[in-house]
Formats: sequence, C-alpha cells, structure tokens
Amino acid sequence: MSASGEWTAVRAQVRVWGGKCPAVGNRRLTWRERHGVLLEVFDAEGHRGLGEASPLPGFSPDTLQQCHEALAAWCRSLPQTVNMAYLQKLPLVMPEPPAARFAVETALLDLQGRRDPVVPVTRLLCRELSHRVHVSRLLSGRRVDPLARQVRRGLEEGFWTFKLKVGGTASFAQDLRLVSQLREAVPGNWRLRLDANGSWSLGEAPGWLEKLAPWRIELVEDPVPAHELPDLGPGPIPVAADKALQEEKIRRRLLRSSSCRLWVLKPTVIGGFQRCREVQEQAGEHGIQCLFSHCFEGPVGLAAVRAVALCLGDARHAGAGAATAGGDLRALTREEVYAHGVDLHPALAAFPPLPVPGDGAACLEPVSEGGGLGVER
Repeated sequence: MSASGEWTAVRAQVRVWGGKCPAVGNRRLTWRERHGVLLEVFDAEGHRGLGEASPLPGFSPDTLQQCHEALAAWCRSLPQTVNMAYLQKLPLVMPEPPAARFAVETALLDLQGRRDPVVPVTRLLCRELSHRVHVSRLLSGRRVDPLARQVRRGLEEGFWTFKLKVGGTASFAQDLRLVSQLREAVPGNWRLRLDANGSWSLGEAPGWLEKLAPWRIELVEDPVPAHELPDLGPGPIPVAADKALQEEKIRRRLLRSSSCRLWVLKPTVIGGFQRCREVQEQAGEHGIQCLFSHCFEGPVGLAAVRAVALCLGDARHAGAGAATAGGDLRALTREEVYAHGVDLHPALAAFPPLPVPGDGAACLEPVSEGGGLGVER
C-alpha cells in the first residue's frame, strides 16, 4: 500500500441493506434474499467512504448479526487517526468477523481515495498495476438448451470462461451427460469449469475426474468435502480449493498436499485485502496460484472484490506467458490466464442500483482516474 498523509475518521454509521433477489446459489444451497451491512465512514471534511459486510448464510464463517454488532462497536471507537500503516495492523485495529474486517478496510480505503488528491483504491493497494483481469461467467440451470444460449451470449460479449455448478441432488451420470451435451451444443475452445461444492466422495472423485477429462474441463472446484480435499491427490483435471480455505488447519494441510494447485479466495470470507495478500503469498511459496471470487455481495462489496482481483489476480495456465514473466501481463491473452469469478450476478437486484466499476465487461482494466472504489450514489 502506498503511503499518504494522516487524517481522522471522525464518525461512522451502519445499516442493514438488501432484500429479495432472483434465486442464486449452488446445488446444495439457494438464496432468494441477500442482505449485508453497509458501513459509512466520514472524515472531518465530510468525505465519505463505503464498505460492505455481506457474509453468505450457510457458507461464510460469520453471520450478518455478528458483523453488524462488530461494526457498530467499531463505529463507537471513533475518532481514530488513519494512514496506510493503520490498515496493515489488522489484528489490532480491525473487527474480528472476516466480512466486517473487509468492510472496514474497504471503507477506509474508499475514503482515503476520495480525499484530495483523489486516487483509485487499486492505486492505494498496488503502486503499479500492469495487468488486466478476465472475468468468468456463472451459468444457471440444468437444461442444455438454456445453458447453451447463455454460453453463446457470453461468447458474443467477450467471455471465454464459464462456470457450471454440479453435484447436489443430480447424479454424476446426469452431470456428465449435461457437460457432454453442452460441449457438443457449443463447439469451440472456450473454457468450462465445474464447481461440485464438496458433493463427491473421496472414493468417487478420482474416477469421475477421469470421465470428465475428455470434455476439456478447465478445473473442478471443491470436488470433495473440505476436510477430505488434502487427501485427494493429483488427477487429470486441476482441482481448486474454496470452502476448505476458511479453516487454517485445512489450509496448512493443503500447502503440503499435491491435490490443489489453485485456491479460490473470497475476500468476504478470508477477511479483506491484506489477508488475501498474505494467503496468496503463503500459497505462492508452495507453487499454488490464487483466483478471486465474489460471495454474491452488493455493489460496494463486489467493487471491492474486483479491486482485490485487479491487484492480485494474475494466475496463469501452465506454460502461459513465459516470455512476459515479470513483465507486462497485459500481453497475456484470455487463453493464457485463469478468469476470476467477479461477474455481475443476479443477487445485485437485492441492493440499491449503485454502479460497479467495469460493469458487465468480460475483462476489467486498471483505472488511473477517479477516487476510491468508484461506487457513487
């Protein structure tokens, strides 16, 4: 984080926001409502910074009530002197629930970026942004014709990577048939990744990965329950860890395992920018790459997740970009990098219609103008 002058956060307030939305979820859980805690922080000159804590019920390690209580307590601790060093003392000055920690960090960075001179949050987080971020699109449904239409529309809009939820109440035979039909319905080298949400058993997963391999699956996320993932071992399709990363004990086991060379970091679950950076550095020491993903947050949370991805999201496919290593990552093509799960999602309908930087683009570019997150009323 780049250094800047000190200022004082004089007051802050929180309120619950959100409401009903189109159904989103996976094969195990469905959410038809999405709520979060909106944090507003003010300095003495009246500048405002926004943050959002929107833990995902049934998935996140914290709850909406815990975040509301923690953020309300943090608001009562003001005024506080703030600078970039403050944001690096997370265990001492931040709330404990991960989503609440992310909200405070986001609001302070947003406010800092809105002060004079105005600076984008991404510039506060990273002095040099040399890469863009490709975005994956989440597919919805269980029938091949609607799924094929979604893929074709996405390809027309510039998307190259699509994610399909599998498992749950569907049998593997049904999922395999759906994958094969989708590949046949939309020919081409576009990327398809699967998310099983831990629904396969440790005994079933190796054979099922073998059967899926001919259909050019980019990766399978959480094929088995979190506690079994370190025991899975390598296979014909890359495996990514998500839910397992919530527990430090399992994360340490994954560092020693050959099962997952990809980790999916959700800042709302991990605890914000700095914690994601720390986890990514830890993973990188063991040859593990990190992707970034939303948790169906509102517009403030999604904008913050995108900022994290723009700063840290440079995961590449094996052998890609050898000539640009350490150089300008913008030279890498969409075929060479992993896309990130930071797409616009239906749950945004539960929240006020604030603009999200990048909107529905298939590729997010670093911005050099404007202040803060870029989310304004």
